Amino acid sequence: MRRLGLKGLQREAVRNTRELFEDIQRQQLRQGVTARGNEIAPPYMLTYYRYKRTLGTYHAHAPYVPDLYLTGAFHRGIRMKLTGNKYTFDSTDSKNTKLTKKYGKGIWGIAPFNMPRIRAACNIELRKLIAQKLN
Repeated sequence: MRRLGLKGLQREAVRNTRELFEDIQRQQLRQGVTARGNEIAPPYMLTYYRYKRTLGTYHAHAPYVPDLYLTGAFHRGIRMKLTGNKYTFDSTDSKNTKLTKKYGKGIWGIAPFNMPRIRAACNIELRKLIAQKLN
């Protein structure tokens, strides 16, 4: 009987759904949500919040909550890295270090309320990989 190498297939399933992970991370930041599901803090100052509202790109779920979006470069640069069984996020944008320092490492990661979407996508991908391995 052939070994499936389930751990390796699980990592491959996560790698194959990397774009979904990255999209969800972007959505969370646009909504002003951390990996724990809390609001990103510290909040925007009143004058900056008013400025952001005039741009028409502010999408956080509550007033003053940072969405870390101005030009879109920070969000476009979001990448997931998979090392062993652990995934991490960052951005290739030049503002990555500054924003992570100001708002904390807790901005990076999938919030609990988004985990069912991630699990479902990974499970579908894992089933495909297992079927390919068995055939």
